Formats: sequence, C-alpha cells, structure tokens
Amino acid sequence: MRFGLHTSDKRQWTPCGIRPKWTTKLCYDFGYLYVAIEPLRGDLIAAFLPDMTPESHQAFLDLVADEVETGIALYQDQAGAHRAEEVISASHVHIRDIPPYSPELNPCERFFEELRKKIANTVFESLDEIEQVLTDALRHYWDNPKLLTRLTAYSWIRKAPKYN
Repeated sequence: MRFGLHTSDKRQWTPCGIRPKWTTKLCYDFGYLYVAIEPLRGDLIAAFLPDMTPESHQAFLDLVADEVETGIALYQDQAGAHRAEEVISASHVHIRDIPPYSPELNPCERFFEELRKKIANTVFESLDEIEQVLTDALRHYWDNPKLLTRLTAYSWIRKAPKYN
C-alpha cells in the first residue's frame, strides 16, 4: 500500500446543507506498507519500506521467511515489483500469483481499504507521522486477530484446501 503526504480526501457525513471543511496538502513524498496476512488465523506481518522495487520486495520476502516457521504459500498480486525473480532462501515459502486486475481475490486489498480510512482527510507533516498512525492501526489488528479474520477470510479462502 502506498501512503504519502498528499492528502487523501474521502467522503464525510455532515448535517444536511452543511459542507464539510478540511485542508489538503499537495506533496509527493511516499512510503510503502508491505503486508502478509494469514486470513484464517488473523496473523499479520508488516513492514514499512521506502519504495516498491524488486529489492524492497525481496527484503519483505526475506522478513516473511524469517517470521514463518512452517510451509506456506504466499499469494501476491502481479504488481511490477512482484514480477522480478524472487530468490527465497527458505524452502518453506512458496510464491504464487493471483490473476491480474482481481483485487477481490487479494485479502490485503480489503485490509488496505480499512487502513486508508485511518489516514484520510488528515494533513500529515512527515512520513514518520503517517507511519505512527498506521502502526497504531496495525497494532489494533495484532491485538485482535479475529478482526482481521472477519475482514479478510473470504468464503473461498475458508473452503480452500490446506497447503502442504
């Protein structure tokens, strides 16, 4: 998920006849939040990285391989950085692609929707400030894995056979 200092405007509820007021900031400093989600248990691995390059993607894959002890299949969308050859040093992480242009198959996209609500309509002075807000939001899901499960465990995931 890309986040940045450019204010993201979202709809707001206000009384009839009253226009909401907010300030915006036009700035083009960005950071990226990489996440891996296990929807059935509510496990979440996250990292803030500076860009979406194959090198950053590889750093995140290495982090996932270090955090996970058993065999997993890591499903990813086909973003540009994901098309590079991944070199996984751990034999227990298997990369699989989901079809392009199908965010409904990617539980992370639904999760990102919720995170974007946390930073919408707010002017931030630095990327560190946004990262702190996002970290607080992530902590909420780390402390309550059932919330993450409710949000991301689509019916087709629940019915899928376990990976061996």
